[in-house]
Amino acid sequence: MINTLSPPPVTGIISLRAVGLPSFEASGRKGSPCGGPVKTAAVYFMLAMHSAAFGIAGCTQSRETSTDAPTSQLASVGASGASVSHDAGPVFLDPNDGTTWKVSHAFAFRNTSQTDTARLRVKTLTCGCAKCVVRDATLPPGSSTEIVLEYNLAYKRGKRREGAIVTTGLAARPQLSVQVSADVFPKLSVLPHGDLRASGLPGTTQSLKAQCVAYQSTEEPERRIMMVAEGDRLTLAAAERPEKVEKDGVRRIVLPFELNVSFPTVESRVYGSGQYRGTLRAQFGTAAVGKDIEWRVPNVIDVEPVQAFIQAEPAESAHAVVMLKAKEAFAISRASADDTRVEVKVANGAKYEQSVAIDMERPAAQERATRTLVTLRTNHPIQGVVHVPVFILWK
Repeated sequence: MINTLSPPPVTGIISLRAVGLPSFEASGRKGSPCGGPVKTAAVYFMLAMHSAAFGIAGCTQSRETSTDAPTSQLASVGASGASVSHDAGPVFLDPNDGTTWKVSHAFAFRNTSQTDTARLRVKTLTCGCAKCVVRDATLPPGSSTEIVLEYNLAYKRGKRREGAIVTTGLAARPQLSVQVSADVFPKLSVLPHGDLRASGLPGTTQSLKAQCVAYQSTEEPERRIMMVAEGDRLTLAAAERPEKVEKDGVRRIVLPFELNVSFPTVESRVYGSGQYRGTLRAQFGTAAVGKDIEWRVPNVIDVEPVQAFIQAEPAESAHAVVMLKAKEAFAISRASADDTRVEVKVANGAKYEQSVAIDMERPAAQERATRTLVTLRTNHPIQGVVHVPVFILWK
């Protein structure tokens, strides 16, 4: 039903200033995630002046997302601007349901002019993520139409308010503004953001502390957060009871947990390996998220360079030296290469630094490059094997 209401007391300028609208470009063209850097002050000034001078004309607010729209006059005696708004209330973003990542509302308007026809046109948008559609742009006297405002929620959380200015072509009220606000909550997330990473010595265990956070309406039955850790060396320990807070129709559930990462004792390992990966999966109703977990066992024997790259001059042989360093004295008991043409020489005895000489005679055939892997056996209690890739480019 369409009603004709008188404007209430002035409140528009306060609400516009309080919400902190993002920067935008007139007509909502692409630019920054919220539409671009230009004309921000001018349009805010316009919105504020209309709201301050004429109030919020004929609008009833609702926290429902239905299209039973509030009604405002497009033209009335003694008024030249109007601002109407709708509060969509809490919106819960489901990472698996794209339909939850936007807010939409339809405003119903009536041209109360006795003689003039309104011609509606969207002039500006507060964000490039928003769009405004006028159902019937030409509105004869006494007829009604809908203005639909919709915006995407992909970029921000918390309080959101976006709007549009629509020109009417009427002298009595040349333009009006429509605004839709919402409280945006991720239905499920794992904090901290980003991948979980750990690094430790072989034979040790490290605990990574994090938490799983879920939001839902207090009108819904309370759900449980389910989690599982996928990885051979991962164990998950979650709190027995989650922390719950209910406020303004929103239930916030926080489940703290620890991921225990065990670093294997390395008896024989290729240099540069020791990288391990796992996945933490969480589910809350239909919402499901996954977070990558990375942990690394650092080498206790450092190799410099990590790989030997040799550009052989027009000579009969190629030569390179690789240095091995450790905090404990160690000895190299055996050295070999996959390519038997490559000769590997090492010194005897236990040292903190070991020098490895790599030599190869020029192949008789027309060979442009030689690739091989040098294997060094050590008596180090943690890292018993070191591998050095060798690449020789013949000129």
